[in-house]
Amino acid sequence: MSFNKIIFIGRLTADPEIKWTQTGSQIANFSIAVDRQKTKDKEKETDFFNIVAWGKLAEICAQYIKKGKLVLVEGSGQNQSYEKDGVRRIFFKVIAKNIQMLDNKKDSQNNNENEIENNRTEIKKETNTDPVIIKKEAIVEDYEEFDPDEMPF
Repeated sequence: MSFNKIIFIGRLTADPEIKWTQTGSQIANFSIAVDRQKTKDKEKETDFFNIVAWGKLAEICAQYIKKGKLVLVEGSGQNQSYEKDGVRRIFFKVIAKNIQMLDNKKDSQNNNENEIENNRTEIKKETNTDPVIIKKEAIVEDYEEFDPDEMPF
């Protein structure tokens, strides 16, 4: 009997790289940084894992997850090899079956506010003037109730 299941919680090291197959299926490639628990003798260490998501899951990754976001990735491990300059190289990747975003709204809002403040500072440095902030408000007149269990993530 064998069992191949991996569950990681980590932060994206970069925005997902999106590609399409010749048949039109979407593929998302990204990596996550996963911290190991520190021990008495060692400081915290970090491992990096390559993740691949296919189809609808790849579309969701492209839309919703970005660099620095905390995610849970559930999938299976897979070794692949290739030969370059006569040397056989083997690498490990995770084929994602499920991805959950773990950053809460407050964290995301704080990150957005920090990003806005950083952009504001950069504009001020470049122009020596305060930037003009324009807020857009969305007006929703008709909406349907939805069941959170039907969300794709």
